[in-house]
Amino acid sequence: MTEATRNKLESMEEFLGVHVNVYDTVDSTNTRAKEYIRNLIEKKNADKVSEVFIADQQTEGRGRLGRSWQSPPGTGIWMSIVTNPSVSPDRVSCVTLLAAISIARAIKFYSLKRSIFNVDVKIKWPNDLIINGKKICGILSELVNDPATGMNYVVCGIGINVNTKSFDIEGCDYASSLYRESGVQWDREELLYGVIYNFNLCMKSFEQEGTIEFLIEDYNDNLINRNQEVILSSDNPEIQAGLEDRYIARGIDKTGALLVEDKTGELHAITTGEVSVRGLYGYT
Repeated sequence: MTEATRNKLESMEEFLGVHVNVYDTVDSTNTRAKEYIRNLIEKKNADKVSEVFIADQQTEGRGRLGRSWQSPPGTGIWMSIVTNPSVSPDRVSCVTLLAAISIARAIKFYSLKRSIFNVDVKIKWPNDLIINGKKICGILSELVNDPATGMNYVVCGIGINVNTKSFDIEGCDYASSLYRESGVQWDREELLYGVIYNFNLCMKSFEQEGTIEFLIEDYNDNLINRNQEVILSSDNPEIQAGLEDRYIARGIDKTGALLVEDKTGELHAITTGEVSVRGLYGYT
C-alpha cells in the first residue's frame, strides 16, 4: 500500500468520525477487530465504539460457513467495522443488512457520478451483493459479548471485489468484480469512503428507531429475489419436519427477517443465519 493511499484512508477519521486502522497485510481484518474488542473488555472500557480495520491484503479472509475469501493485494476492499449499537440484543443481526444497503448505495452513487451504467447492483439476503448474477461482495458479521456488562459488539467484515481481474477458485463460476462487470477501473478509496459514510448514516437511524423500518422500502427494491421463487436449505428441524423448501420471497420486515410465502399464502419470517436462500435456477 502506498504512503499516499495510507494517508488518504487515515484522513477519513476527520470527516467520518471513525478511527481507521490501516494494514498492508493481515491474516483477517475480522480477527484484528475481535482482538481489539477483547482488549476493550479486558480493560473494562465499555465506551461507544466506532472503529474501522482496513487491509490491502488478507491471507486468511473468510466468508460464511468458514468458506475462504480471496483477498489479493491492491484489488479490493477488505475491511471490518466495529460497532456496539444501542439496540436490543435481538436486533444486532440487522447490522449485516445495514452494511448491505450501505454498500449498494455507495456503488450506485459512484457509478452515477462516473457515468457507469452497466452495474445494476442487487442484494441477495442477507449478506451478498450481486451484479449480473455474479457475487461481487460478501459480508460476515460476528457478535462478541462482554459478559461483565452485557454489551454486544458487532464485527462487520466486508469484502468487495473491486478491481480483481481473475479468480483462482476451482469450480467457481459466480464470483466477479466491479471491474469485470463494468469494464473500468474503480477508485477504491473513494468507494470505501462512500461505504463508511452510508453505514454511519444507517447506524444513526437504526439506533434512534431501534428497527430498520426506515430502510425497508429501499432494501426490498434492491432485493434480487423479491417476488421470486427461492429454495430454503437448513439444518433447522422445523424446516425438515414438514415446511416445504420452496417459497416466494416477499421482502424483509422491520426486524430484518426475510418474509417468504408458502403455497397456502402463509408468510414465514426467516431470521439471519437460519437458512441459505438460493434462487430456483442457480446462485441468485
